[in-house]
Amino acid sequence: IFTHSDEDPHPDHRAVIKILLSSMDSIDYDADVYMFDVWNIFRIRKRDLPKMYVDISATFKIKLKALKCFSSQWMTMISLLWAIYLRAFKNGFTIRKRWAERFYKIR
Repeated sequence: IFTHSDEDPHPDHRAVIKILLSSMDSIDYDADVYMFDVWNIFRIRKRDLPKMYVDISATFKIKLKALKCFSSQWMTMISLLWAIYLRAFKNGFTIRKRWAERFYKIR
């Protein structure tokens, strides 16, 4: 399962992970859970969690095109785009690929 980071500044994103983990506990559901960052470029807390990197070099342009579909969020996207490029480049550098996503395993 992939979900938002518990350090995401958006309250709805933090609510998603809280509800997910609570629901999993209430039904005793056991699965791997990975969180991802939307807004945070650097992780301050929990940075020592196990990480999984995924090469997105072949689909990075599609990701950018999909983000442009949020036409009502154009002002937010302007401030977010530079972080998307920076994070994908930094993660790609880590695994010697052009672009990559990083996920933290929390369960």
